[in-house]
Amino acid sequence: MDKTKITRLGHGGKRHPTRSNASTWFLILAAGPAALFGALTAYVSISNANLPKPPAPPEQLVFRDGEDHPVTREMAKVAKEMGGAKAAPFQAVDLNGANVSLASLTKGKPLVLFFVELQCPCCKGAKPYIDRIQDYYHDACNVVGVIDASPKMAKLWSEAVRPEFPIIPDPKMDIIRAFQAQRGVYTTLVSPGGRIVKAYPGYSQDMLRDITDKIERLSGIAHRPMPVLPAPKTMTSGCIFPGTKLPDDQI
Repeated sequence: MDKTKITRLGHGGKRHPTRSNASTWFLILAAGPAALFGALTAYVSISNANLPKPPAPPEQLVFRDGEDHPVTREMAKVAKEMGGAKAAPFQAVDLNGANVSLASLTKGKPLVLFFVELQCPCCKGAKPYIDRIQDYYHDACNVVGVIDASPKMAKLWSEAVRPEFPIIPDPKMDIIRAFQAQRGVYTTLVSPGGRIVKAYPGYSQDMLRDITDKIERLSGIAHRPMPVLPAPKTMTSGCIFPGTKLPDDQI
């Protein structure tokens, strides 16, 4: 029996045979490699056109390689000059969706602001010590991180590093600039009422002892011996915030 399939009508109502797929591919093979390649290319193109587009790859957070950023004399001088100044007011929404401001965060309590550069490994390294401040003094002060990132990227950082304190996304770096934080790891202590007690251009064992001592004095609480090991012995800072221009000895 002839396996040719009758599937369409030609001019005048006459039926014309349309060959089966097997017959069609036989003729293509007989025509040579060039015809086969063209037919396969057309087939794959038509098939791919019907496939759904794959989703865009998710944004990823990649930390830089570790590098020491010692605090220079000039960095320490600029930070010291901020002591006693009135803190810049700000309003923001943290990653938990809470509306926060300088006024609300310093109402009856001192405030610790920890500045984070998104890809900085030093910020990730300093984070456990800011966690300790939150753990030991959560009833006596507010601890907040400020990161130079969109809410989406700030959330990725938070999921990767898991801070125990709230995070404020600051993609335009308005808060970061207002507090003159040049690098990640900069930490500023603000008194109840909104004055800068001290700005720290990095962290170390002595820095952690100093800031916790000041928190205790501002809050009127007894000494709480917070461990500071194995923090660096010398003041260590983080990566430069984008757009920050520093003298050569600070880069």
